[in-house]
Amino acid sequence: MAELTVSEAINARQSRRAFLDTPIARETVERLLALASRSPSGSNMQPWTVYVVMGEKLAELKERALEAIAGGVDLGAAEFEIYPAGMSETHTERRMRNADEMFGAAGIARDDKAGRMMQMAANFRFFDAPVGLFFTIDRALAVGNGQMAHLGMFIQTLMLAAQAEGIDSCPQEAWAVLHEMLRPWLGVPDSHMLYCGMALGHHDPDAPINSLRTDRVPVSEFTTFIGA
Repeated sequence: MAELTVSEAINARQSRRAFLDTPIARETVERLLALASRSPSGSNMQPWTVYVVMGEKLAELKERALEAIAGGVDLGAAEFEIYPAGMSETHTERRMRNADEMFGAAGIARDDKAGRMMQMAANFRFFDAPVGLFFTIDRALAVGNGQMAHLGMFIQTLMLAAQAEGIDSCPQEAWAVLHEMLRPWLGVPDSHMLYCGMALGHHDPDAPINSLRTDRVPVSEFTTFIGA
């Protein structure tokens, strides 16, 4: 298929939560990571480190992750506040609405606690994607330092590079709660903090949850023009 333009890739990208098992070649992942490495960073520090898991090792990791979740892992155990306690009412409302829309698209009722837990657990299967990625950053550059934003730009660039070739993704901060299990398994040094995971592959067009298309507020709500 023909590659998408930047504008087309931005509009086509969605966080997919159900994937086909269609394999992605290692060479493809390497090429996409090389493209993403052109992402900007302060003083060209390039503060990202990536771990790619595929094949039998991915199946092993998913089994271990689901065992950890079933064992009652603390879902607030990330090394940073994914959803800070001091969030504004606006951001809290957006988060809650997104959750309702996501579970609704999956056909899970608000009071279906078991169904919601099963959907949450799907994070730790990478939503059945054939490739799982993890992103870490040196602690000295992490929370409270602008380099976290530069890691985010790298992740976004990777997702858009993939989408331009028809490859879907889902960034997953949920994986950060398993950092204690993942660190020795991946070989992440203690000097690095796990930020998030990412599912990479081809989305399942028949999965109802993939019909979710989240909205965006108009430019007028988040922009101030001065001198124009």
